[in-house]
Amino acid sequence: PRRRLNPMSDRSLQDRRPSGTHFGVMSIGVHPRAWGAGVGELLMERADEEARCRGADEAILTVHPTNSRAVRFYEKLGWEKVDASSCWEGKMRKTLIRERSGS
Repeated sequence: PRRRLNPMSDRSLQDRRPSGTHFGVMSIGVHPRAWGAGVGELLMERADEEARCRGADEAILTVHPTNSRAVRFYEKLGWEKVDASSCWEGKMRKTLIRERSGS
């Protein structure tokens, strides 16, 4: 059987992770039967943690503009539409607040 890599926890990849000011969320998925159970929030909280560990100041993602359920979900978690003009393309961003060490 093939082993699936999990870049969020695979120690062999840690040294090769790029650091920077942006962190991109490629995708998340939750089975419809689990909607409303907090699974999506946990996934996004973990993505925020990973972004902070990598030194990112901002996270970015793209959602299909007509997926209003997902857009509301991200907005509830503090994401904002980027260039929310009449032809918004689904780009969103979230400013990450870093925890102060020693506080």
